[in-house]
Amino acid sequence: MPHVMAIMFIKCSSNKAVFLRVMLVNHTSLAYKVFMKKKLFNFLLESVEQMNQIAHGEAAPSREFYVDASGIKQLRASIGLSQAKFAKVIDVQVTTLQNWEQGRREPTGPAKALLRALRNDPKNVLKALA
Repeated sequence: MPHVMAIMFIKCSSNKAVFLRVMLVNHTSLAYKVFMKKKLFNFLLESVEQMNQIAHGEAAPSREFYVDASGIKQLRASIGLSQAKFAKVIDVQVTTLQNWEQGRREPTGPAKALLRALRNDPKNVLKALA
């Protein structure tokens, strides 16, 4: 059975601290209290409210990134590497690269940044990765 996470925001009586209660719900329930400063708690709460507005179409995201699956394949082809060699150079599994190229998954975080760097300056990036 998959884990479901429920997050409850509960403010303490103190004006200086609040705590966040995190529950993992499956066949057993576990609860954790995370204490944090009120300023950080309010920042987190604001982010969750913004996420909810975006999810309900009430607000637009501040930025969106789309990765074109064919663009990854074209990038690899322009560099002249096989899937196996390209995957090794960027330090990902071949199956991960195949999933990106076929549009089943999208690169995230550092992988996305590395692909962008390769697109902008393949010669120097490949030299740095060698």
